[in-house]
Order: sequence, then C-alpha cells, then structure tokens
Amino acid sequence: MKLTERLAIARERLGAPAIVVVAAAAALASIGLVVCASVDHASEKSSSYFTLQAGRLALGVPACLVAFWIRPRWLRAQAYGFYVACAAMLIAVLLFGRVVNGSRRWLEIGGFLRFQPSDLAKLAASLAIARICAIRARAESFGGVLCALAAAAVPAALILKEPDLGTAIVFIPSALAIVAIAGAKRSHLLIVGALLVTGAALLVLYGLHGYQRDRIEMWLRQGSMTAAEKQAQGYHLHRSMVAIGSGGLFGYGWAEGPQNQRDLLPERHTDFAFAVIAEEFGLVGAFVVLFLEAALPAGLLILALRVRESFSRLAIVGIAVQIGTQALVNMGVATGVFPTTGIALPLISYGGTSAIVTLVSIAVALNLAGHAEPVLAQEMFSPEEEETLLDRTLKPRPRLWNHSRRPATERPRR
Repeated sequence: MKLTERLAIARERLGAPAIVVVAAAAALASIGLVVCASVDHASEKSSSYFTLQAGRLALGVPACLVAFWIRPRWLRAQAYGFYVACAAMLIAVLLFGRVVNGSRRWLEIGGFLRFQPSDLAKLAASLAIARICAIRARAESFGGVLCALAAAAVPAALILKEPDLGTAIVFIPSALAIVAIAGAKRSHLLIVGALLVTGAALLVLYGLHGYQRDRIEMWLRQGSMTAAEKQAQGYHLHRSMVAIGSGGLFGYGWAEGPQNQRDLLPERHTDFAFAVIAEEFGLVGAFVVLFLEAALPAGLLILALRVRESFSRLAIVGIAVQIGTQALVNMGVATGVFPTTGIALPLISYGGTSAIVTLVSIAVALNLAGHAEPVLAQEMFSPEEEETLLDRTLKPRPRLWNHSRRPATERPRR
C-alpha cells in the first residue's frame, strides 16, 4: 500500500489524539528553534545552533515517514535484534566513544557523523520490553516481570558508566509502566519497588561520582548555599533559579534575558533550555511549554487506550512514559525540584540524536496505533489471535455484495 493511502487511513483511525500529538511536537520543535536562535544571538561561536538544529529536524521528517511506513509485524519481529544492536553500541561507546565535557557518550563514524546510542536505546528498550510482556501469562509471572526490568537495567547500567545519570533514569519508569499495563500482579510490583528503592540507595551511596554527590548535596540545601558554593558545585542550580525567578510573568523578551545573553547560564541550549524560556518569556511561556510537554505523552496514552493488540499498546505506553519522564526530569532539574543532572528537554533542547529519535519514536507510536484495531472488549487477545491480527493489512476488505444492482433472480416481475 502506498504511503499516502496509509497516511489517509491512519488519520481516519487515529482521530483527534493524533492531531494533538503532531501539533504538540511541531510546536515544541518550533520553540526549540526560537531558543537556539536566542542563544546564537549572544554566542560568539561561528557555528549556528539554529541552523544545525533546523537541519537535524529536517532530517527527522523523512525518518518519521519511514518509521510510519514500516509494518508493525516487522517492528515486533525485530524488537530483540534492535535491542541487542543498541546494547552493542553502548558497549562500543565505553570502549571507543568520544569524550566531551568529561563524559564518553558519543560514537563517531568517519569523522563527520556523531550520535548518542543512548537515545536509540530508549526506543529499543520500549519495543523489547513490550514484546516480552505482550503475552499476558508472561507478564503475570514474577520471572517475566524481572526479565522486563532486566531489559531496562542493562542499557541503564551501561549509560551510567558513561556517565549519564539523567538518561539512565528514564528507563525504569517506562519499564514499570509497561509491566503494570501488561497485567503484572500487585505483589510483584511491590517487591520490584522495594528492590528499586534499595538499588537507588546503594547507587547514591557507592555508585555516583564525586561531582554527582556534590550536586545532590547542593540540591538538599539549595536555600543555604554559601557564595563560594554558588560559584562552584551549585553553580548550575543557582544560575537556573536566578534566570527563572527573574523572568516574572512575561519575561524580558526574546534574546533579552540577562543570564542567557551574558553567558552566565550554563548549558542554556541543552539541559537548561527551560530556564531560558522562563527568563525571556516568563511564567506564561513556561506554562505553555509545560502544557505542550504534557499534551504530547497524554495524547499517546489516549491512543494506547484505544488499541487492543497488546504489543502495540505496551510499546506506545513505553514511548509515552519515556517522553513524559524526560520532560519532567528536565524541568524539575531547572526549577530545583530534582538534583542537577544532564537530560534533554524533548524536541526543545539542542541535539540531533535526541530530536530525531524523539520524532521517530512518536512516528512509531502513531504507526502502531494506526494499524491496530480499536478496543471492542475488555478481554485480551490470545497469542494466536495476536499473530492473526498482526498479519492483517490496512487494505479495505472487498465488497461481497454490490448493492447498486440487484441480481436478475431477485428483480421484481412486471
């Protein structure tokens, strides 16, 4: 089937939630370009963040079309292979990756192509865990739950070694959401929750780097930092809070924020892009971004509720929770709700891999929702029924009866 025909049928099936998702993604990408242009206005670098980010978003459009065109059955069949490939790339990063700002997160190919495999691993983990939990009996067993969480823990552990704590955090909420929606027992979830709390405590005590512990300490007493600490361990948090607090209701205006234009706010085009928005567009602009970042995963979750086939439903939930968690952590870090850590604000922060993978993830979710049939009953499909459903295409069924003409045998006699 042609891509245009598939888009038309999918648009009819997806309805209003898909329009909300696409509109929110387009609006967030546009806001991201505005932030990049504002940073360029104050930057002395010859390269333009705006131009580079616009080019990467343009590359994301054909990538989205390809992701939307792929058959869901192929996505399900290749989920494990994609996961293994991403895990191999994460290992390659630790061995041969390029070091930037003290972190080894990038793979470089040919000296001109540089990307972060950790962004690809987020999508791969959602697809792999969704396939693990697609069979309800597996999701209801404690071994199946542990297997799904292990699939999230492996890439998270590799990413922690880079180190990249912010990206590693995203894997766990996504995995928990998938296993919960798949039908995991409450007792199993409580046991897993206790294990995760214990693991988080051990990580904080023994697994973090010195600068990460310093950031947690500054976060715990952010209201009582000394002047020296505000210029050292607590610099990121202090400058972000100053930028957000000084923006007021409507902000200073585009390219007029003092913290941004004087280059006082660190990582203002990536991790602290939300602080730039709050400083230059005020509380109103911050709430607009908050609304859009919430509308995007909310629309995906509504689409997931309409899907009956379990793999598609669970994969959409995983993608939605990943995007929502990433946005929540980024804005929480900028406002001092969470300790300082590096993580991109979806579709707003500068970064080619993050933007393209986020767009592709949204396209994959819309693809799965557009192919799957809507929920007609509360019961789940059996594995045999799921395989039958995945074999179906979007081609319209042939008409078995031509109502325009009656058969000659049934025509009334004169």
